[in-house]
Amino acid sequence: MTGQEAKEYMRNYNRKNGVTTPGITDKFCTMVAVMKNKGFNRRDDYTDEERSYVFTNDNKAFIDGMLGYSIFSANLADPDTDRTRLDRYIDEEYSGPWTVDYVYIKSED
Repeated sequence: MTGQEAKEYMRNYNRKNGVTTPGITDKFCTMVAVMKNKGFNRRDDYTDEERSYVFTNDNKAFIDGMLGYSIFSANLADPDTDRTRLDRYIDEEYSGPWTVDYVYIKSED
């Protein structure tokens, strides 16, 4: 799915499951966003895993009524990067340097 479709899916998931506050839920949907290789960083030979970021519905961007807007994520190739502000890098949000190629659902409760 596209980045916009993924965002709407997450918002609907939270509405359906009554998620109203980050950090206070036992229902999780986990998605992976894969960035396009062109323009991702300085090289053009990143693997799909290196260009993939995992995130959950437990982000302000997907919860109605939140004053902030953030999507925290972790890189699949380097899980230690678990606080990457994905919303600041993708062009659909802040005209950032990365473009979402596609998004897929990894798991859902």
